[in-house]
Amino acid sequence: MSLRSHRKKPIPIVFSIVGDPKATGIIRTYEDSGKNITGVNMKVDVKEQFDMVKEVLPEMETLGIIYCTEMPQAVVTGKEAAAATLESGWTPLTVSFPKRDLPQLEKIINLLSKKVDAIYIPTDPILDSPANLQTIIHISDKHKIPVIAVAEKFVEDGVLMAVHCDFYEIGRQAADPIVQVLSGVNVRKIPSQKPTIKKLSLNLKKAQDLNIKIKRQVILKTDNIID
Repeated sequence: MSLRSHRKKPIPIVFSIVGDPKATGIIRTYEDSGKNITGVNMKVDVKEQFDMVKEVLPEMETLGIIYCTEMPQAVVTGKEAAAATLESGWTPLTVSFPKRDLPQLEKIINLLSKKVDAIYIPTDPILDSPANLQTIIHISDKHKIPVIAVAEKFVEDGVLMAVHCDFYEIGRQAADPIVQVLSGVNVRKIPSQKPTIKKLSLNLKKAQDLNIKIKRQVILKTDNIID
C-alpha cells in the first residue's frame, strides 16, 4: 500500500523566505491563506522604509521608482511605493517596463536620474540581479543620485541604503506558527506574519562619494554600516 493512500490530510506548510506572499499568489490574505499554508515573509512596509529615508535624505522632493512589469511582486510593491511617496510628501516618478526593454536600462536610468533626487527599487528579482543592479548603480552614480533598495546585500553591492528584514530573526519568528501547527491548530487559522524586527543598512562610503551628509543620530540607528 502506498504512502499516499495513508495520507488523509494535506501536510501543513510554513514558509519563511518569501518576498510578498499575497502578490505572488501564495496566500489569499494575511488572515486566511485560503490554502494549507502560513508563515513569515520578508516584506517591510514601504512607508516604514520611507520614514527612515526621510532621515537620511531630508531634502528629497522627487523619488524615482523603477520596476519590471513581468514580476507581480514588483508591480504591487512599486504601486505601494508610489502611494507611500505621496504620503511622505514627495513627488513620485514611476518608470515601469517589460523585460524585453532591459537592453535600454542604461538609457532609462540616465533619463530618470536627471529628474529625481533618489531612485527606489522595490522587490524586483529582475532589476535586483547583479548585472542589472550594477548598471543602475553605475549610471545613477554618474548623476550623484542615490539608490535605495530593500535588502542588506544590495547596500553591500553599492546602493546607499535599505530598511530590511533579518533572515536569522525571520527564522526565529517562524517558530511560532510551527509550534501552533504542531499543537494541532488548523494552519488556515494561523495568520501569515510580516517581520517584527527590521534593520537599517547604510553605505557610508557611497554617501561620501555622493556628497551626502549623514547625521550622527542616523548613524547611531544604523544596524549595518558599509564603509
